[in-house]
Amino acid sequence: MKVLSFFLVMLLNANLLISQDKESLEGKKWVLNRLSDGSTFDKTKLMKVPFLIFDKGGKIIGNASCNNIMGTYSLSVKNKIKITAASTKKMCEDMAVENAVTEALQKADNFSISENMLILKNGKKLLAEFEGKSLETTLENNTWNLIELVGRSAEKNSMSGNFFTIYFNEEKKVNGKACNTLIGNYEKGENNGLKIDMQASTMMSCPDIESEMLFKEALNLVSGYEIINSKELILKNGRVILAKFSLEED
Repeated sequence: MKVLSFFLVMLLNANLLISQDKESLEGKKWVLNRLSDGSTFDKTKLMKVPFLIFDKGGKIIGNASCNNIMGTYSLSVKNKIKITAASTKKMCEDMAVENAVTEALQKADNFSISENMLILKNGKKLLAEFEGKSLETTLENNTWNLIELVGRSAEKNSMSGNFFTIYFNEEKKVNGKACNTLIGNYEKGENNGLKIDMQASTMMSCPDIESEMLFKEALNLVSGYEIINSKELILKNGRVILAKFSLEED
């Protein structure tokens, strides 16, 4: 009986530890900070900064910088983790970071969390480090699709077949995608103040160039922003709405 009780206590303790590990993973958006060799990377050159979200049902979603990630994960004692994930198959300009992230997910067999940093490891080898962020929708690290520009419904770009988009990263850089890629800086202020300075763009000849120029001009007039229901971004100048965007779902 004592032996049975001992093993029962051990089992309960193991289940408790697994539950605590799971809770520490959940409820955050884990944003990539550095890669397997310990090096950082230029976030401004990525379509998206890679991230992972672990949900309560044992599912994992995220983005590897270009392609979306989806799959499952399971935990066992001593911070052991098994991740089974797949991704979409879009062709991307630079796959180095993307490949490193997917390889880290495939090889990870344990993890640690310390000071809001998640480290995926294979044995003792660091594969990737992620910083925990709030799941609340923020201006940064999200792709926003244009749905309205100066009072008119936005249409898809005739060349790409996609809506104009805008992306703000944590280094105060902003990228706009139309036919051309627009590049600039931004500054946030008090009470949702926002100043955008679109400084340059690629120089492709585009049939929608007038809409693209209007898009750029509107961005440079922005003085504030508002996020509604975690799904819609409004850029405005005072009370005048310049543009509306919808959050691109991962």
